[in-house]
Amino acid sequence: MKPVSQLLKTGFGLLTVILSVFVGYSGESEAATPQKKVTITIAEFVDFRGPSYESKRALADEFERRHPNIEVKFVPYALDAAVITHIAAGDPPDLFWIGESLQSMAARGMLLDLTPYVRRDKWDLSQYFPILVDAYSYQGKLFGMPNDCAPIIQYYNADLLEKAGLELPDADWTWDDLAVAARKATVYDKDGRVSRYGFGISFGTHTLLPFIFQANGTILSPDGKSPAFDNPGTVEAFQFLERLMFETKAMIPGPEEARKAAYERFIAGDLPLLHQGAWMISTFMRPIKSFEWGISPLPAGRRKATVIAFGGYAIPANALHPNEAWEFLKFATSYEGQTFLVQTGFAAVPANRRAALEPSNYLKAFGVPGRQLPVGLIPAELNHAFLEFPVPEYQDLINAFYNLLPEWTGGRVGAAQFVRKVQEQWEAVFAKSKRAGS
Repeated sequence: MKPVSQLLKTGFGLLTVILSVFVGYSGESEAATPQKKVTITIAEFVDFRGPSYESKRALADEFERRHPNIEVKFVPYALDAAVITHIAAGDPPDLFWIGESLQSMAARGMLLDLTPYVRRDKWDLSQYFPILVDAYSYQGKLFGMPNDCAPIIQYYNADLLEKAGLELPDADWTWDDLAVAARKATVYDKDGRVSRYGFGISFGTHTLLPFIFQANGTILSPDGKSPAFDNPGTVEAFQFLERLMFETKAMIPGPEEARKAAYERFIAGDLPLLHQGAWMISTFMRPIKSFEWGISPLPAGRRKATVIAFGGYAIPANALHPNEAWEFLKFATSYEGQTFLVQTGFAAVPANRRAALEPSNYLKAFGVPGRQLPVGLIPAELNHAFLEFPVPEYQDLINAFYNLLPEWTGGRVGAAQFVRKVQEQWEAVFAKSKRAGS
């Protein structure tokens, strides 16, 4: 797990007309003949309404306009399990939305290796963020194409912080700044009980793992074939959060967060500091009018670090129309296609670096009318982003972690003991995986 290399320098001109970006798109191979119209199916795990779907449908319509012999049909699938069932039954979609489960499905031979297509068409993978190419690769081969991502960032309630006499967070904030601000912004009643916490997170890997990486901790070995969770950095990270929860009582502990989620408290104007994904801006934050709020990078520990949520597409190994599906992938993840997607309402960081760093794109995706948010920091956070679990054992590791997590968030075990228990459970996961593969 290495942080992504430095982003390309910014400075691309603003777009004036969305469709103008389509000039110059190339790389199309012979996917469909004039004599035959082909319908490709794309399985999506979304409700087919709202801005995200509408922008994807608009992108598909533009693709159809440029490829009159290919029709794009979206089909609803509930979970990865539904896609797996259809693949196993010989009735796969031609494309499907996929995230962290890619390595698992690739290891089981369920996905089409796209490496020969990349070589045939001389498709330049350097146009994407390297971390996202890694996310869609397995054993040195490409099994999917990244579409978008979003990092974990910090949200703050400016009114509550200023009321507590605190300066607003900036890019230079550290763990110490977070601890001080969370403690000073916490409000107690006359009996000494907390009536408003200063800081909160949802207790998930996407919000907890950044602290591990910020402390120079690790979760897996460099080759991804064994756990490396039990190390000083990981323990330091959980001890830091432990102090905030149980010593200073400045952070929402697990049972309280389960009663009312941290993000719900923030939206209600009752939480000064929140760590959550940048996707929250378009889904929950934009409508807020009752208080002043802002965003900043996550505070640094021994170094800066965040993690990303991501999404993209894969082609089943037994897809009926792989060439046509590949044509759609190239268009959808090109600079032109990604710019079109964002400009028509899709709120995320494009996987295509040039599209992601285009100011008109990140302002469209994350800007809030009437607020001067520094949304350029969102794609910039990929400078020090990490993946969570880019290994086939992803789901089993996640399950083991969440089974043990309530013991720590509820204060029943300390940080060091929790870390050891996770390490032991993960060792069992990898041992089982090794036996299954031998």
